[in-house]
Amino acid sequence: MTAQDFWDNKDQAQAKVEQVARIKNKIQPLYGLDERIEDIGVFYEMAREEKDQESLTEVLNDWKAIQRDLGAFELQQFLSGQHDICNAFITIHAGAGGTEACDWAEMLVRMYKRWAERSGFKINMLDLQDGEAAGVRSVTMQIMGDYAYGYLSCERGVHRLVRISPFDSKAKRHTSLASLDVTPEIKDTGDPSAIEITTARSGGKGGQNVTKAETAVYLHYLPANIMIRCTQDRSQRRNREVAMDAALNPFIEAKLRGHERDN
Repeated sequence: MTAQDFWDNKDQAQAKVEQVARIKNKIQPLYGLDERIEDIGVFYEMAREEKDQESLTEVLNDWKAIQRDLGAFELQQFLSGQHDICNAFITIHAGAGGTEACDWAEMLVRMYKRWAERSGFKINMLDLQDGEAAGVRSVTMQIMGDYAYGYLSCERGVHRLVRISPFDSKAKRHTSLASLDVTPEIKDTGDPSAIEITTARSGGKGGQNVTKAETAVYLHYLPANIMIRCTQDRSQRRNREVAMDAALNPFIEAKLRGHERDN
C-alpha cells in the first residue's frame, strides 16, 4: 500500500464516521422527544390526582417546549436536498441607496449572525468592507454547522427596506436594497490552472496596513469570473483555502443544478 492509498483510505473512513454521526444526530432527537412525551404524561396524571395547580402549570410549560422542539424536528426532515446538510457561505452586498443601503446591509449581517448564534452555528467572518459613512459595503461570512445551507438557502435574493431615513435631515422616506447570496460548502479542488491568486497585506479602516506579512488573499476563478477576497485569518494558507472554497462553490453548485435539470 502506498502512502497515497493510505491517506485515501483514511479519508474514506473518516467520511463514513461523519456520515454515521450525522445519522445518529438526526435520529436521536426523535427518541428524546418520545421519552419526554411519556414522562410528561406521567407527571400530568400525578398532578391531576393531587390537584396541584403549580405542577399542572409546570407540565403545561414543558408541553409547550416539546411542541416547539417537535416543530423544529419536523422542519429538519424537509431538509433532504443533496447539499442541505453542508456549511453555508453568505455574501451580502449593499445595493442602490448609498449610506442607507450600507446601513441596511449591516442590519442584515447582525440579524443573520444573531440567528446563527441562537441556532448553535459557528460564524467565520471571511471579508468585510465598510461603507464610506456608515454600515458595510460588502460582507462574506461562513456559517458552520449541520444543515446551515438547508436553513439559509431560502434567504437568497434582494432584500428591501423602506423607512424614514435617520441619515436624512428632512426625515424623508427612503428605499434601501441589499443582495444576498447563499452557497453550500462543497469540497472540490476544481482546475488549479483556472485560478489566479494574488496576496497583499491586510488593511484596516482608513486603508492603513495592519500586518507586515502578506496574509490577505485575492482569488479570481476565471471560468465563472468569480472574485473573492479573504482577509480574516492571520494565516495566508488558511485564507487561501477559505477563498478557494468560497470561489469554487457557486460554480460547482451551478453545474450540479444544470445536471439535475438535464436528468
